[in-house]
Amino acid sequence: MNVNQLIEKLPEHPLDLIQNALGKKVSKDSYYLYVIIRLYDEFYKNYVFTFNSIIEFVEFLPAIIFNDVAINWDEDYEVNYAESNFSNDYELLEKLTNQNWDELKCKEFISEQTKFDDLELIEFGKISDFMEASSEEFVKSKEHYVSLDELEMIGITQCRYQVLHKFSSISEVPPSQNWDEFLKMIEDWD
Repeated sequence: MNVNQLIEKLPEHPLDLIQNALGKKVSKDSYYLYVIIRLYDEFYKNYVFTFNSIIEFVEFLPAIIFNDVAINWDEDYEVNYAESNFSNDYELLEKLTNQNWDELKCKEFISEQTKFDDLELIEFGKISDFMEASSEEFVKSKEHYVSLDELEMIGITQCRYQVLHKFSSISEVPPSQNWDEFLKMIEDWD
């Protein structure tokens, strides 16, 4: 199955799925997927994709499985990747979408499928998880840490640090004390 056949079979182009998972209205009951995408060479960018239900996350699976199509799509992609065979990945997608999904299954999937060439899946959870950030965590997240080892030493995950660090630049108090502003930041994540 070449890329054109793949796109015909998918309900939505993987690039559209990625774009639709950014900037949407969320609530504390929504879910997030924190990822790092390698855009080119050594340039990486972190994203928070949001979903208002587990079903929306399952509908997003083609963007994960076919992330290379989404991340590298341009007018030459069909020509440059004409010989690529997406059959095995499509079979995997069918197998995955036919399973029963819940929050735990989503977390397990993300932890098992952590790294692709251009996409690193870091963490899945509920946005309300950030409501539990303690004042101490929030204060620690204001500092600048450059390594995962440093984050491990202070007891904060990479995702939690990045999200709280970004929030600390616009708020003096943790998300639990400024919930509306926190949700707005997640919705406006760029």
